[in-house]
Amino acid sequence: METILKRKKTIVRASKVINLLAISIISFLMASTSNALLFNPFILSTVWFIQRLSPLYEYYYLINLTAFAFIINLNYGLEVLFVSALMILIELIVKKINSSKIYTQYFSIFLVGILLSIRYLSVSITISNLFNCLINISLSILLSFSLDNVKKYLINKQDTVEDIYKLLALSFLYVLVLPLNTINIFLISLITLILIKYAKKELVMANLFVVYIYNYLFFNISLEILLIYLIGLFFACFNKKLSPLVYLLIVSLFYVIKYDKFYLDFSFYLNFAVVSIYYLWPKSLDEKIKNLFFDDETKNSVLESQIYTINSQVNSVIDYLNLIKKCPISECSIEEELVNNLKNILCKECQNNSSCIIKENIENYIIYSLKKEDKNEIINNCFYPYKLIKRLEMANKSYIFQTNQKQDKIQNRILFNRQVDTILNPLTLQNNEESISKEIKFQIDYDVINEGFSKENGDSYQFIFSKEKVLLILSDGMGHCKTSKQLSSYLIELFTSLYKIDRKEDHVINNVNLILKTKTTDEVFATLDLGIFDLAEGIFKLYKAGSFSTFLIRNYNLIQFNKIFPPLGILDNVDIFSETMEIMENDVFIFLTDGFGDDVRGLLESKIDSLNYNNLESLSKELYQTLDVNDVNDDKTLVVIKIKSI
Repeated sequence: METILKRKKTIVRASKVINLLAISIISFLMASTSNALLFNPFILSTVWFIQRLSPLYEYYYLINLTAFAFIINLNYGLEVLFVSALMILIELIVKKINSSKIYTQYFSIFLVGILLSIRYLSVSITISNLFNCLINISLSILLSFSLDNVKKYLINKQDTVEDIYKLLALSFLYVLVLPLNTINIFLISLITLILIKYAKKELVMANLFVVYIYNYLFFNISLEILLIYLIGLFFACFNKKLSPLVYLLIVSLFYVIKYDKFYLDFSFYLNFAVVSIYYLWPKSLDEKIKNLFFDDETKNSVLESQIYTINSQVNSVIDYLNLIKKCPISECSIEEELVNNLKNILCKECQNNSSCIIKENIENYIIYSLKKEDKNEIINNCFYPYKLIKRLEMANKSYIFQTNQKQDKIQNRILFNRQVDTILNPLTLQNNEESISKEIKFQIDYDVINEGFSKENGDSYQFIFSKEKVLLILSDGMGHCKTSKQLSSYLIELFTSLYKIDRKEDHVINNVNLILKTKTTDEVFATLDLGIFDLAEGIFKLYKAGSFSTFLIRNYNLIQFNKIFPPLGILDNVDIFSETMEIMENDVFIFLTDGFGDDVRGLLESKIDSLNYNNLESLSKELYQTLDVNDVNDDKTLVVIKIKSI
């Protein structure tokens, strides 16, 4: 045990040493970006941002930054020292104010930017200088805001962060390497290729554009050289697997065409080094880079606090849901209440009350309608026979009415509890399965054409993109008016909301059906087409409830999916048709509502060989024109989905 503890302490110390070394390198690179602090919004924003880190990293970074600034230039060092001290002082004052307004935390960087601008403009006040100052103050605040948002996102995985903030935070990686005149292009290429591997291509492309702007405004790399590299990296974004080879091909061709003795240029071989490092890049370094600025103690304490808060909130919700399922009123039986009522009103006044032989049968007389022999028995043995018969007939009617009402209440309570269980079950079940990200093998392309018979189209559809899965929900509400549109839209909204709680599609469909059934006493219903595309496993699963046939075109052959089953909202319990099959490249799935008539299969078979499968938009238009030949007064929706391999 002691050996394990010593080993853990050694690992923690080594990790802190590595972090401090990394901060030293970063502070050196940041100090090297420029010796004019006003025109270096990157230093201003990092000095502000460092206030949010642990004291160890905060002071270590500022000491290193100031020391390197003094080495570069005495005045530059004094300026960095003054700005750092001023920002720390303002931050301490702001913390004592305890203001909850979000803009107060950016007051220090704003004030420092104003003071530097005043100093700069005191030398020469021109429109150009004023414009430069405004740009640098705005950029400093924007960079600070982005860094802070990305930091919160890295600590709390449940939060989301806008792509623009990710973009600006990632741009600091490029800022650090731009001043390195020898290998800056080499490092820019390596950073970009790694980003292509893990980030969205739009984000990487935007970063390349930002790099060009940063270089134009603050640095002095040859724009021609930089542009060639950025073009190579831009085209590399379109294919993650081949991105290093595309980059290497484009940039190497440039060297071969541009320079006669390209083989003597050191930069030419750096391109091959970039690609080699990319393929040898260890995945473990990714998390190291993410967590570079956060010590384990701070991160764990924040996570533990958040987990405790979330668990307490979940437990409160569970207690509340269990409470509302209970019925606090213990009701007495209907027949017992009616018997007591009758005895207290009529039998109490009877002279033969103590020796009455009819009293034992009164409960049966109330539950069941009086027969002729029952009436004769009452007439022969009761002092007030006709009053009793009249009372018993009234009590029998009351018993039937109250019994029906009670059954309705019980049924409504059962349905209500089932709806509560829809939310309660996922909260109480312990899911210990780890979510493992799988490699995506396919992607889908889709096009939708819908046309309403009246002003309100009763058809509704929606796509849900969830990790490796894509779900299509298509619903046709009863009729073709405003009510049918509301019904189909409600079904889709209901499915989407429940799917966030419980990822099991069959459970969600049953709960949607239950809620539709209990939503109103009117006879309303809606069809359901649910197509689930698992792009990692290469599996397609289809659920159908009262919907029109679904078709698949594969290798010019037509496959039809059809099953007779009532729509949702009619039966209490549903066990709807589902079918599973493997998907293949160039599969074309066709989902329709019933507005196209009954001869859809024949029309598709007559046209299947002449369709243009290369352009999805043209394909969907051709299909719509082919199928829209019947004079059917109904809403029409056509969804065409094409499968592509990655």
